Amino acid sequence: MPAWKMTYPGAFRFAVPLRLEKDSAHQFYARLENGEFGRPYPVFKLYGEDRFEELTNLDWRNFWQGIFHGVLWVMIIYNIFFGFIGRDKTYFYYALYMIAISLYFLNIFGFLNKYVFYNHPEYGTYVWLIMQSAAIFYIIFIRKFLDLKVVHPLWDKISKYLLYAVIGFVVFKAGYFLIYKDYGILSYLSQIVLFLGALFTVGLIVSLIQTKSQLARYFTIGSLSLGIGLLISSFLAFAGEAYSKDFFYSIQIGIVFEIFFFSIGLSYKMSESEREKRIAQNELIEQLKQNEQLQLSYQMELEEEVKARTTELIDQKLILENQRNKLQETNQEKNHIIGMVAHDLRNPLTSALSIAHLLHEDAQDKDDEQAKYTQVVVHSLDRMNVMIEKILDIRAIDSQKLNLDPEDFNLAVETESIVKLFHDKARDKSILIYKELNPVTVCLDKNYFFQIVENLISNAIKFSPKGKNVFIKTYPLNGKACFEIKDEGPGFNSGDKKKIFGKFQQLSAKPTGGETTTGLGLSIVKKFVDAMDGNLKLRSEEKSGACFIIEFEKK
Repeated sequence: MPAWKMTYPGAFRFAVPLRLEKDSAHQFYARLENGEFGRPYPVFKLYGEDRFEELTNLDWRNFWQGIFHGVLWVMIIYNIFFGFIGRDKTYFYYALYMIAISLYFLNIFGFLNKYVFYNHPEYGTYVWLIMQSAAIFYIIFIRKFLDLKVVHPLWDKISKYLLYAVIGFVVFKAGYFLIYKDYGILSYLSQIVLFLGALFTVGLIVSLIQTKSQLARYFTIGSLSLGIGLLISSFLAFAGEAYSKDFFYSIQIGIVFEIFFFSIGLSYKMSESEREKRIAQNELIEQLKQNEQLQLSYQMELEEEVKARTTELIDQKLILENQRNKLQETNQEKNHIIGMVAHDLRNPLTSALSIAHLLHEDAQDKDDEQAKYTQVVVHSLDRMNVMIEKILDIRAIDSQKLNLDPEDFNLAVETESIVKLFHDKARDKSILIYKELNPVTVCLDKNYFFQIVENLISNAIKFSPKGKNVFIKTYPLNGKACFEIKDEGPGFNSGDKKKIFGKFQQLSAKPTGGETTTGLGLSIVKKFVDAMDGNLKLRSEEKSGACFIIEFEKK
């Protein structure tokens, strides 16, 4: 093929054989067209036949490039593999850095154009733009590899700013080239960025040497290997044989050494990480053992304390039981005495009450003043009789001598008969009793039910002011038979509610018509309701009246 038809994609050097006679003079013309939009810098040299054969023999070059890229891709696969195993992004950034380097040299020596872009050699230029990202991946890798954020915060900040600058430069470089298709100014800018990167690396190495870290040593040796390769290649490039030798070999050798020492550093970092992890695990295990020992010790102390406390509580329980037994004996003795006194008083009191009633009836026909005095006597004796009856009821309840005699009856009918007994008392205080008595059958002791309702109605009238109302209801609800009584009296405050069902309790509310109170009525109601398996509820607020609801099992 004629030389003028030959294409040399990505070439830094190409040769054309010319057969010339010795001592003859000839004139040649060369037309160069750069298909990659770059500016060509042609250097023409004439060589003898032996030198020409040496320069055009690519066997050594191909052999070396195969070794170089083989090493690169083995390390690329190695780093990707350990990146996935260790879930460490450092390996991935280093793999991307090596991929960019491999693409760079494949493009430089024309392998991409020859075997990949052979129909479109201009694509090699765009690959070249992508390869500029090698510097980006290198800086990110260094930051993570050396853990600058922890070890050297200042250099971490510097590297971050440098990373932003390189990213900005790569973007600008790509945009400028795609628009103007010219390498001119970009070459100078690339040299400036390369110089800044070299300054950064030198400064970082000087700073790392002071740390005497093993990881820093690997980084320093690797970086110096690459730096020496760059210096040798620069010397060969400017030694007069710029395009007669493959001066990139020294750079590639420097890269191989850099990869070797960086890989050792990554392995060291991994081993150190594993060692620290094992140390942390051992410390954690030791801490767990110590915690277990402390827990056992604390548990033993706690058990001893619990035993001591249990013994103390048992002793206190025995003391309390003795005190309770004594109190029960005292209470039983008190109830026995009260019962004897009340029982002994009931018969003569009944006789006195009968005589008082006869005297009162006889006095009504003779003398108003005598009738007045006899009425006072009758009232006093009635009050004493009621008190004695309630004392005897409480005594019977406390001694658990309630003899229940349950029978079926209509709650409404029985309530109606009890309400009639209070018409006169209600009329005397101008109190109206409203009834809403729905029939519902129960099986209860009728006598005890009578006393429950009697006490509640009596209290409602006793503590309600004149002119107020009392509401009484009976109704079935959710399988229960309910009795409800509501008044418009003073109600109960929070203090009253705490002691309302106690014996002999004096509450805040006072009778409104001069009536007497023993403080036993609600206590009797509560005990009778409980004895018949009922449920007593109170709804009341101070100055808003009171509402008692009793629930019994419906028949």
